Amino acid sequence: MIKTCLRPDQITAFVLSAVMILFQGSFSFIDSANSDALPQNITLIDPVDYPIVKVTDVSEDYFSVISAKSYLIVDPQSASIIRSRNMNTPLFPASTVKLMTALVAREAFNLEDILSTDTGISVLGNKVGYYQGTQMTVKDILSSSLIFSGNDAAYVLAMNYPTGYQGFIDRMNQKAKELSLSQTTFTNPTGIDDYRQLTSAWDLSLLAREILKDPVLKEIVLLKNIDITDVKSGYQYHLYNTNELLHQFNQVKGIKTGTTLLAQQVLITLWEENDHQYLIVVMGSSDRYADTLKLVEWINNHVHWKDGTASII
Repeated sequence: MIKTCLRPDQITAFVLSAVMILFQGSFSFIDSANSDALPQNITLIDPVDYPIVKVTDVSEDYFSVISAKSYLIVDPQSASIIRSRNMNTPLFPASTVKLMTALVAREAFNLEDILSTDTGISVLGNKVGYYQGTQMTVKDILSSSLIFSGNDAAYVLAMNYPTGYQGFIDRMNQKAKELSLSQTTFTNPTGIDDYRQLTSAWDLSLLAREILKDPVLKEIVLLKNIDITDVKSGYQYHLYNTNELLHQFNQVKGIKTGTTLLAQQVLITLWEENDHQYLIVVMGSSDRYADTLKLVEWINNHVHWKDGTASII
């Protein structure tokens, strides 16, 4: 028997986000990690330390139709910045948070470890919808979180962390420091809106590059569909990837979607064409797919490579 998980309209998440707006600073979903407890001896890498491709076409008319508050095109191999808008502006990350959730989980668990999913049943927002008593391998839970963007899956990983839920959040923030995510703070493993949980397009590009270094996670974010199995009962859940571009274009190789009321639409795309790859990040978008394709069109018309170096015409 196979259960098909249809993508919810996220009304619940929108309602909860609206409640947050009403209550402003007096309301939050969970306590944030204590930043004072994070390591202080880590040298942050500023984006200016990375090579920036010089842009010679200065026409802004083309980019005026892009709705995203922030976007970034970067060469994932060299971290060269090809084009950007407000790439260091802190914004709400939505479910792109689950990339860090996956990295921390990979440190803590073996892929074959089996976890009970009961701790995720009552979590809010987009869910796989695990039944009571379901037991899953860590690999299937990671797939649930990254492919279908299940908040219940992300929550299960955090709740089963060796030092507990808050220990998981602390480790997310510590790892953010280690990866030089200087505009990033995490307060939950799912991406549900919290006024203290912010990141930038640049930081998301660094986070995405870290995901691509892990062969397992790199493979997961590329999957269009997957069946995951309750090891206890044999019951299967059929999941599809929430990234519409992944289903439409062979050039898309992942990576992660995100949608909440405060974040609007967020998308991190790995685009591969003519033997070259681009990481494209859009944040605060009203149409993340149209914005991304518009940036791809610009890349195809203006970015040229010679001897492994990008140039703009």
